[in-house]
Amino acid sequence: MAKMSPTQKNQKLTKIDGLITHLIASSTLDKSTGYLVKTVCKKKLMIHRLVWEMHYGKIPKGMVIDHINRNKTDNKIENLRLATKSQNARNNNAKGYWKNKHGYDVNIYLNYKKYYLGRFKTKCGATMAYLMGRLMVNLYGKVITNTINS
Repeated sequence: MAKMSPTQKNQKLTKIDGLITHLIASSTLDKSTGYLVKTVCKKKLMIHRLVWEMHYGKIPKGMVIDHINRNKTDNKIENLRLATKSQNARNNNAKGYWKNKHGYDVNIYLNYKKYYLGRFKTKCGATMAYLMGRLMVNLYGKVITNTINS
């Protein structure tokens, strides 16, 4: 493959930016995930993944695209990074919990290790457990995992 000149690279980026602008303008917000999506042939395509792939090619197996600023609708290429699932979880789990069909599970990370703090029936209970976990880390530098589930 022939090397592209700076002018050719700029033209390619301009075309990519035009396609991205069109994709974002014609996308919808998936309320269940908070991501912008484009439905093609009854399949939901996530805009942030499309933007990444337009710029850098296929996403390697086991990797995800992370929104650096945690804003799932900000799909500018400078806000996206290739990350492992673990790196993405550390960046996106700022609230410390996630909802599943059984309640709210709470995790906290310390030195790249994940600690499970428990499952809670309410968002308030999960938030309190996470905040108490953060407080223990900040005060004592360790995680105490024998929390009482609400």
